[in-house]
Amino acid sequence: MKMNFNSEEVTQAKIAAIKKVYHDWGFILRRALKEMTPVDRGSLRSAIQFRVEAPRNKRDITGTIRLIVGVLDPNSPVLRYLKFVVEGTRPHFVPVVTKGGKFTGILGWAQRHGLVYYGSSPSGKGKQAWRWESGENKGKIFGGLETFQPGNDMFNVVYNRYYSQIESEIQSILRGE
Repeated sequence: MKMNFNSEEVTQAKIAAIKKVYHDWGFILRRALKEMTPVDRGSLRSAIQFRVEAPRNKRDITGTIRLIVGVLDPNSPVLRYLKFVVEGTRPHFVPVVTKGGKFTGILGWAQRHGLVYYGSSPSGKGKQAWRWESGENKGKIFGGLETFQPGNDMFNVVYNRYYSQIESEIQSILRGE
């Protein structure tokens, strides 16, 4: 029996198979991350993407094929607050306007969540202002909000959930199964 063995063809076939596995898993990981992402406006959720990176030189069999999932655009505005989503924050007061006169964004958040309204006090007296819609502060002027954010380590949760399955598929390809 005569066997024709071309190692370059085998290597390229394995590289293509690994890239396909990573591509297929990229969709799964991206969906899992988006499901775990907290949503206010949806900016973070829509910024989560994936890509498969492989060596450019086909003869380079030592290069690493990688699956990268996350916020891939280095200029994405969500990177300014991603750390606070993942690591969380301690309790703190967020004013509507800073001492420097800049709006913080908490008013917009409170509006989107139905916490405030623009008008006078419930008695009809007083100036027009943003006021609390309900709760113990109902009708009082909204000056800010005491808040904290527990951490959402979604990236490590998803990684830990799927790593062994992905690794098993890659090892199977490398063994030629």
